[in-house]
Amino acid sequence: MTEKKLFINNHRETAHYSCLLFAPIFMPMAKGSARKLIKIDELKRTRLENISYNGEQLDINLDFKLYSLIASRVQQQRSTKISFTERQLIVIGLKRNLESALKQNIENRLGALQKAQFQINRFDEHGSKLTGRYTSLIKSFDWNYRKKQISIEVDEDLANLSVSYYSKEKIYIDIVNQLGSDHAKALFLYLETRKFKGNKKGVNHNYDYLITRVAPNYKSKNDQRKALLKAIRSLSTIGYIDTYSLNKTEMEDSEYFTILVNHDFVDTNRVKG
Repeated sequence: MTEKKLFINNHRETAHYSCLLFAPIFMPMAKGSARKLIKIDELKRTRLENISYNGEQLDINLDFKLYSLIASRVQQQRSTKISFTERQLIVIGLKRNLESALKQNIENRLGALQKAQFQINRFDEHGSKLTGRYTSLIKSFDWNYRKKQISIEVDEDLANLSVSYYSKEKIYIDIVNQLGSDHAKALFLYLETRKFKGNKKGVNHNYDYLITRVAPNYKSKNDQRKALLKAIRSLSTIGYIDTYSLNKTEMEDSEYFTILVNHDFVDTNRVKG
């Protein structure tokens, strides 16, 4: 059997663990809000895979872009130890200006990635546990302000582009950046782990779970509903979502969305580097 692998060619592309994208970890956050510590216990993405997480709730913008750039370089170089100059990471990668306040913020965010612990559990077809990989988003980093260089070390499996065991999704950061709202970005990343390419009728998504995944930064249920619907309509307008409908179960009277994703959207819209 041929081993399935992804190929990462430039800093716009990253192979992310599917479980990390599926779980409510990289999320929309209200401006100026305090970052919360969250704990997720064995959240099941499929019957073969689940994730546990203990760390800060990370934002969909700076944290996700920063981690994507790190993972992308690791995967291009196939090395667990990488380095960036400040210009490479901040100006070219994050497309931000070199400012002292921003550099301090990025240093803080790298610290949060280092402290963020997660475990991906893998099961066989009969439900027996095969492995549990326990690690952190990054293992260590060193910022040399005199040399203007950041050295980072990560877990060895992040450099492994095989998808035969731990499921991974290839994400194009240019597509994520063009989505506009943070809620649309969060929904896109979630749906990329639940697209089921052979499916032509659409996938059912529990309404309450979609709210926690897309609009956790609102306390009002009405605001949450508006944000979720706006994100769905936004992805529908650009052609990522083909069709969607809001339905109710007959027995429990609970709501769910049936969403059919355009499986050709990413290949059609990705920027070739």
